[in-house]
Amino acid sequence: MRKINITLLMGTVIAAFLVMMAFFPQWFTDQDPNTQQPRIQVEEQEVDGEMVKVYNQPPHAPNPEAWMGTDGVGRDLWTRLVYGTHTTLKAVILAVFFRFLVAIPVGVSAGMKLPLFSKGLKVFNTLFTAIPGLIFSFIVLNIEYIRNLPLNQAMPIFVTVLTIVGWPKLARQIEERTEIIMEEDFIEGEIALGKHQGQILKENVLPHLTPSLISWSFLEMGLVLFLLAQLSILGIFIGPSQGAMVIDGNPQWFTAVNAEWSNLLARAPVDIRAGHYWLVLFPGLFFFLGITGFNLIGEGLKEEFQKRESRIVSWIQQGIHQLSPALYLKQITRFKKYRFPIVIKTTAVLLLLGFIIYPGAQSLYSFDGEQSRQHLENLLDRKEGQQGVQDYITEKMEEAGLVKSGEDSYVFSSEDGNHGETLIGILPGENWEKIKDPDGWREKQNLVIIGTRYDGIYQGEERISPTRATGAANAITLAEIMAGASEGLEQTLMFVFWDGQGSQVNIEEPNRYMRNPVIPTNRVNYRYLDLGYIPQDSQRSLQVSLYTSKAQQIQFQQLMFDVQNTLDRNQLQYHLTMNLRGSGAIAGLSLSSLFSIGVGEEYYSFMEKETPDPGDSHETFLEQQGQFILDMLTMTEHFD
Repeated sequence: MRKINITLLMGTVIAAFLVMMAFFPQWFTDQDPNTQQPRIQVEEQEVDGEMVKVYNQPPHAPNPEAWMGTDGVGRDLWTRLVYGTHTTLKAVILAVFFRFLVAIPVGVSAGMKLPLFSKGLKVFNTLFTAIPGLIFSFIVLNIEYIRNLPLNQAMPIFVTVLTIVGWPKLARQIEERTEIIMEEDFIEGEIALGKHQGQILKENVLPHLTPSLISWSFLEMGLVLFLLAQLSILGIFIGPSQGAMVIDGNPQWFTAVNAEWSNLLARAPVDIRAGHYWLVLFPGLFFFLGITGFNLIGEGLKEEFQKRESRIVSWIQQGIHQLSPALYLKQITRFKKYRFPIVIKTTAVLLLLGFIIYPGAQSLYSFDGEQSRQHLENLLDRKEGQQGVQDYITEKMEEAGLVKSGEDSYVFSSEDGNHGETLIGILPGENWEKIKDPDGWREKQNLVIIGTRYDGIYQGEERISPTRATGAANAITLAEIMAGASEGLEQTLMFVFWDGQGSQVNIEEPNRYMRNPVIPTNRVNYRYLDLGYIPQDSQRSLQVSLYTSKAQQIQFQQLMFDVQNTLDRNQLQYHLTMNLRGSGAIAGLSLSSLFSIGVGEEYYSFMEKETPDPGDSHETFLEQQGQFILDMLTMTEHFD
């Protein structure tokens, strides 16, 4: 009876469990990792024989609704661990891959006594002996610029650092193993037969080295995961953070935006002192499970490779043999006999090449940055001041064919006339007739509100703010592009130009709109897109905020992915925040919307000292903001 390799079996089961969790998180949880439970939970407890109400704030301890508890802002811990598995394993696998990519040629060359590689490897090993990898990683990854990068931009930097600190030790192991192989008697025989080093490397060294490399790859994954756990305790994790518990505009502490294992341990010292054991215990268990699983596979494979006859070794050897390009070319010459494997391999190669080469989805419509720039200059050239700005916007809305919000005007004024004059134009979609007719609809219709502020462009005769005009210029351009779209709109678009009367943060105006809306909210499910102010050249990135109070009604994780994917496709430098108040319009509308997306800042201090020259505004961000909004409207399912 063949003895079962318990070590390898247990490791494989754990790894398979993590892989399924990474690729199919919906199998393990039906919640969204970004859904925040109510800030205050009310429970009735018996105290001294009387039932009293107890008010609990997050983090909430394990309970029937969240069996692992919640984090500091009320997000379900189990769900964030499940969804974070994909990001964490991706970082681990990429780091190990690149470690081997560097370590194999260097280690093998050093083991075959090539002086340059041998001396170079000693230098790197000495360097990272003097400077431990943990300290080096902490110093580099703690740079503020790296800490604020979006996940997709931070990942390559993390992988690079994890590769740098780990490849010398791995290369040293490969060097030692290569030296042992080179001292074997059969190597002397090969040299006596006249084989050069290249032939010996290909036919003798690599075949004997491969079992060790396979075993070490899993052990190395455990080491990388352990390093990520150590960095997490020091507050270093992959992806950006955002302020949490914001009071008077200042965050009391910071929390991670993306779900990932290491960011859940970033506040471990604070959580331990506060008695929030679940915030340390459960993420720690996931790290323990991953590290143990990879180590068990590595040790189990090492045990298998030491056996004279092993099915697993045979399977690995057959798999490596089938991946050989030389075998593939030979099979092609005998197509009739090897038709099936040729088709499988060719399909796999084409899919891989397509994945690498294919540029991804192209924008359906191009945002005209020059057109927006012209609107910006025209807005700044109004001789009549702020009244001229209002007249220009209404003129362009009428030219684009937008429907007036009132009977004969785009102006939406409050009854007392003390809250400014918001401008509203409607671009009808296929559902417009149902929205207009209170008796013609049976269910809520979809509506997209695109809003920006147009006030404050003129602060006086000599004070003109180009930055305050950027959102209005882009909104006008978007209205013109969507009005001229070749395909009919499925849902109605409402363009809103808020009048905040020059204040830094305008919260009252959107709330007033909701109290007396143009379209009653009981008829529509709406999404809100906010065009904030565009930064100057000195700003490194554009603020992007994503907010929803109804995450249970939409696929919020998919929305977040689509937002990030669209931002990356447009090569926009951005800083993403989640469920953190953005502009006043987002604060006023987000609680009733399915979701709100803000692109741009609510206020910049430099606007108080701006010159009238529109060159002060960042032209690249102007175009990228418009293209992002346009792509979200036309290329994602969230606006269908």
